Amino acid sequence: MANYEPGIALFETGDGKAATGHFEIVASKMPKFADARFSLGSVYARIDRVGEAVTELKAALELEPRHDRANLLLGRIRTGPGAAAPQALAGSAEGGKRGRPLTSSARTHAFRRHRCAHRRCRPGG
Repeated sequence: MANYEPGIALFETGDGKAATGHFEIVASKMPKFADARFSLGSVYARIDRVGEAVTELKAALELEPRHDRANLLLGRIRTGPGAAAPQALAGSAEGGKRGRPLTSSARTHAFRRHRCAHRRCRPGG
Protein backbone atom coordinates (compact mmCIF):
# COMPACT_ATOMS: atom_id res chain seq x y z
CA MET A 1 0.00 0.00 0.00
CA ALA A 2 3.02 2.28 0.28
CA ASN A 3 2.77 3.10 -3.42
CA TYR A 4 -1.02 3.37 -3.66
CA GLU A 5 -1.56 6.74 -1.95
CA PRO A 6 1.28 8.49 -3.81
CA GLY A 7 -0.16 7.06 -7.02
CA ILE A 8 -3.57 8.54 -6.18
CA ALA A 9 -1.99 11.93 -5.41
CA LEU A 10 -0.01 11.96 -8.66
CA PHE A 11 -3.07 10.85 -10.66
CA GLU A 12 -5.20 13.64 -9.18
CA THR A 13 -2.59 16.28 -9.92
CA GLY A 14 -2.46 15.15 -13.54
CA ASP A 15 0.89 13.31 -13.53
CA GLY A 16 -0.43 10.10 -15.06
CA LYS A 17 2.92 8.76 -16.20
CA ALA A 18 4.41 8.96 -12.70
CA ALA A 19 1.23 7.51 -11.17
CA THR A 20 1.45 4.55 -13.54
CA GLY A 21 4.65 3.29 -11.92
CA HIS A 22 3.11 3.39 -8.46
CA PHE A 23 -0.07 1.60 -9.51
CA GLU A 24 1.85 -1.02 -11.49
CA ILE A 25 3.84 -1.90 -8.36
CA VAL A 26 0.70 -2.17 -6.22
CA ALA A 27 -1.16 -4.23 -8.85
CA SER A 28 1.78 -6.63 -9.22
CA LYS A 29 2.18 -7.09 -5.47
CA MET A 30 -1.56 -7.27 -4.77
CA PRO A 31 -3.20 -8.64 -7.96
CA LYS A 32 -6.47 -9.37 -6.13
CA PHE A 33 -6.90 -5.74 -4.96
CA ALA A 34 -9.69 -4.53 -7.26
CA ASP A 35 -9.16 -0.83 -6.48
CA ALA A 36 -5.50 -1.08 -7.52
CA ARG A 37 -6.49 -2.70 -10.82
CA PHE A 38 -9.15 -0.01 -11.33
CA SER A 39 -6.70 2.79 -10.54
CA LEU A 40 -4.13 1.34 -12.93
CA GLY A 41 -6.82 1.07 -15.63
CA SER A 42 -7.84 4.68 -15.00
CA VAL A 43 -4.34 6.02 -15.36
CA TYR A 44 -3.72 3.89 -18.46
CA ALA A 45 -6.85 5.36 -20.04
CA ARG A 46 -5.74 8.87 -19.20
CA ILE A 47 -2.35 8.44 -20.85
CA ASP A 48 -3.88 6.87 -23.99
CA ARG A 49 -2.97 3.25 -23.24
CA VAL A 50 -6.60 2.29 -23.82
CA GLY A 51 -6.02 -1.41 -24.55
CA GLU A 52 -4.20 -1.86 -21.25
CA ALA A 53 -6.88 0.20 -19.50
CA VAL A 54 -9.60 -2.15 -20.74
CA THR A 55 -7.57 -5.16 -19.56
CA GLU A 56 -7.11 -3.72 -16.06
CA LEU A 57 -10.73 -2.62 -15.76
CA LYS A 58 -11.90 -6.09 -16.78
CA ALA A 59 -9.55 -7.59 -14.17
CA ALA A 60 -11.01 -5.30 -11.50
CA LEU A 61 -14.51 -6.39 -12.50
CA GLU A 62 -13.56 -10.07 -12.37
CA LEU A 63 -12.43 -9.52 -8.78
CA GLU A 64 -15.35 -7.29 -7.83
CA PRO A 65 -18.23 -7.42 -10.37
CA ARG A 66 -20.11 -4.58 -8.67
CA HIS A 67 -17.17 -2.16 -8.74
CA ASP A 68 -19.17 0.90 -9.80
CA ARG A 69 -16.29 3.07 -10.94
CA ALA A 70 -14.72 0.29 -13.02
CA ASN A 71 -18.08 -0.46 -14.66
CA LEU A 72 -18.65 3.23 -15.35
CA LEU A 73 -15.21 3.90 -16.82
CA LEU A 74 -15.23 0.74 -18.94
CA GLY A 75 -18.66 1.70 -20.27
CA ARG A 76 -17.43 5.20 -21.11
CA ILE A 77 -14.41 3.82 -22.92
CA ARG A 78 -16.55 1.40 -24.92
CA THR A 79 -19.49 3.63 -25.79
CA GLY A 80 -18.55 7.24 -25.17
CA PRO A 81 -17.95 9.89 -27.83
CA GLY A 82 -15.00 8.73 -29.90
CA ALA A 83 -15.13 5.21 -28.46
CA ALA A 84 -11.94 3.21 -28.10
CA ALA A 85 -10.06 1.73 -31.01
CA PRO A 86 -10.89 -1.85 -32.06
CA GLN A 87 -7.70 -3.37 -30.66
CA ALA A 88 -8.69 -2.08 -27.21
CA LEU A 89 -11.99 -3.91 -27.48
CA ALA A 90 -10.59 -7.19 -28.78
CA GLY A 91 -12.68 -10.07 -27.54
CA SER A 92 -15.71 -7.93 -26.77
CA ALA A 93 -18.98 -7.78 -28.67
CA GLU A 94 -18.38 -4.12 -29.55
CA GLY A 95 -14.95 -4.65 -31.12
CA GLY A 96 -14.45 -2.69 -34.32
CA LYS A 97 -17.84 -0.99 -34.56
CA ARG A 98 -16.59 2.52 -33.93
CA GLY A 99 -12.85 2.28 -34.42
CA ARG A 100 -11.92 5.80 -33.28
CA PRO A 101 -9.65 6.63 -30.34
CA LEU A 102 -11.01 8.76 -27.52
CA THR A 103 -10.70 12.44 -28.26
CA SER A 104 -8.92 14.62 -25.75
CA SER A 105 -12.12 16.44 -24.80
CA ALA A 106 -14.06 13.17 -24.35
CA ARG A 107 -11.28 11.77 -22.13
CA THR A 108 -11.13 14.95 -20.08
CA HIS A 109 -14.90 14.95 -19.61
CA ALA A 110 -14.97 11.28 -18.55
CA PHE A 111 -12.11 11.65 -16.08
CA ARG A 112 -13.32 14.92 -14.63
CA ARG A 113 -16.57 13.17 -13.74
CA HIS A 114 -14.66 10.06 -12.62
CA ARG A 115 -12.51 11.90 -10.11
CA CYS A 116 -15.57 13.44 -8.47
CA ALA A 117 -16.96 9.96 -7.88
CA HIS A 118 -14.30 9.21 -5.27
CA ARG A 119 -15.65 9.16 -1.76
CA ARG A 120 -13.04 11.70 -0.62
CA CYS A 121 -14.10 14.11 -3.41
CA ARG A 122 -17.77 14.09 -2.52
CA PRO A 123 -19.17 16.79 -0.25
CA GLY A 124 -19.12 15.49 3.31
CA GLY A 125 -16.96 12.47 2.21
